[in-house]
Formats: sequence, C-alpha cells, structure tokens
Amino acid sequence: MRWYHYLACFFAGAFLANAIPHFVNGISGNAFQSPFASPPGIGLSSSTVNVLWGFFNFAIGYLLVCRVGTFNLRKTQHVLVFCFNWEFQQESSSSGCSHRKRRKHQNNKCEESHQERKEAI
Repeated sequence: MRWYHYLACFFAGAFLANAIPHFVNGISGNAFQSPFASPPGIGLSSSTVNVLWGFFNFAIGYLLVCRVGTFNLRKTQHVLVFCFNWEFQQESSSSGCSHRKRRKHQNNKCEESHQERKEAI
C-alpha cells in the first residue's frame, strides 16, 4: 500500500466518524450542529441539513476507502490506520458534546433559580 492510500484511509475514518452523529440526529428529527449552523459552532441546523451533511460525509468516506485507497479488511495495518482516526474523532466529539451538555445544564439551573426568585417576590 502506498503512502497516499494510508492518508486516504486516515481521512476516511474522520469522514465516516463525522457522518454518524449528523445522520442519526437528522433521521431522528433532532437539530444538531453542522458547519452550516448560524452562528457557526454554536447554533443548530435542521434535521434535513444534518441528513444531507451526514450522507455527504458517508459518500466522501466511501470514496476515500474504496476508490482512492486499497483498503483490505483482512490486513491489520489497513484497519489500524482507519480505526485510529475513527477513534480520535469519536473521542474528540464526545468530549465536546459532554462539555456542551454540562454548559446547557448549568444554564438551565441558572434560569430555574432566577424564576424561583421572581416567584418569591
């Protein structure tokens, strides 16, 4: 396998790992962050946008694995290169999601305490 095949497998792992949360949230009807959200990095995109973005990521990942690279599932080295970036993407996205959930939970607590104070007055 040539060096650019490894590079293709590496980036395919990123695209395929990125496709899953967008596609799943999109078909579930949930809003989720995407590069097209407003404001970028903070806002949420519609479920339709997320389905399309997830499908686009699946397509690019497929092209990188099956058309550019010579990926063989029976060769450990190929699978390790692919899975390395897959795992890295999943870990980075899960830590980001937990951080956003924690921040949202804290904001909800602040809103609840503010409402309690207004009711007490």
